[in-house]
Amino acid sequence: MRWWKHVVGAAAIVLLIVAAVALVARADRGSSGPAPPGAVEIVGFAYEPDAIEIVAGTTITWTNRDPAAHTVDSEVGELSSDSIRQGATFELRFDTPGTYAYFCAFHPFMKGTIEVTGK
Repeated sequence: MRWWKHVVGAAAIVLLIVAAVALVARADRGSSGPAPPGAVEIVGFAYEPDAIEIVAGTTITWTNRDPAAHTVDSEVGELSSDSIRQGATFELRFDTPGTYAYFCAFHPFMKGTIEVTGK
């Protein structure tokens, strides 16, 4: 039975390390300043920013910082990504002005909007 103490202790250490890494990553992201135009991060089961305005011809890059997979989809099919795993990205260029609403197919409460203006 003594070996269980070692397993539980090792698991606790691993969890503490994972939590510390997550906190450092979140702190680093917050201190780096505003995201570049066309950058959307998926963090905390939300798109950040959830509303973005760009000029036509801009490419949006979504980066998933969550441990869960997410998607970028729209009701009318303008946006449709595969599953975006942690650390992966999805890019899409917007050439036509208009408003594009999107959501995560796995977590429909996650929503975002892109406003594309003329050049």
